[in-house]
Amino acid sequence: MKGNNNTFAVDKNYRTFRTNVILHGEGQRITVGKGAHFGNVGLNAQENTSIEIGDDALFSYQTEIRTTDAHSVLDYTTKERLNPAKSIKIGNHVWIGMQTIISKGVVLADDIIVGAKAMVVKSVNQSHVMIAGVPAKIMKENVTWSLDRK
Repeated sequence: MKGNNNTFAVDKNYRTFRTNVILHGEGQRITVGKGAHFGNVGLNAQENTSIEIGDDALFSYQTEIRTTDAHSVLDYTTKERLNPAKSIKIGNHVWIGMQTIISKGVVLADDIIVGAKAMVVKSVNQSHVMIAGVPAKIMKENVTWSLDRK
């Protein structure tokens, strides 16, 4: 953590393995709901943004969740910034496959599966779907997931 008034709040039954948390600047916030599982995940909130993760979320290895591109992209003529940082919200019971990137501004509804190596650059408001690809899009509807192998 670097800066002031930054918050990292984790609810009950949180499990992690080699998770890297970066809160840089003033007033960043990362909140994680009950029963979340993380394996070697990078959480990066900067520039007055937040990452909100719901209950029962599962994150596989080498996943990156970033509210910023880390550097500015400017219009050459006006020098206006074209890539401002934006907060991220991930719903309840979301499973993120390994080596996935979730970009700034993304909102994921409850009960979504994100396939391995996906690049999520747009929000998905529909529950019970599987998304995958670069960029990620809906591949299958009417699905859910469970830790139990039935």
